[in-house]
Amino acid sequence: NQSKEDSFKPFKEAKQSAVELFEQNYIVQCLRTCRGNITQAARRAHIDVKNFYTKMKRYGIEPSDFK
Repeated sequence: NQSKEDSFKPFKEAKQSAVELFEQNYIVQCLRTCRGNITQAARRAHIDVKNFYTKMKRYGIEPSDFK
C-alpha cells in the first residue's frame, strides 16, 4: 500500500508525463480532423511531417485508424 508521498513524481518526471500525454492526444486529434491524412495533419499542426511521423511512431499511432 503506497502512501501519497511514495506515488508523487518529481517535477521533471511529472512534466514529461504530461507533455507526452498532451502530444499523443494532440496527434490523435489532428489525425481525426484530417481523416488520417498525415501530411495535412502535420501542416495543420505546424509540425514538420518527419517529426509528425516520429511522434506517431513513438506513441504507436496508426493513421489507418482514422480513415
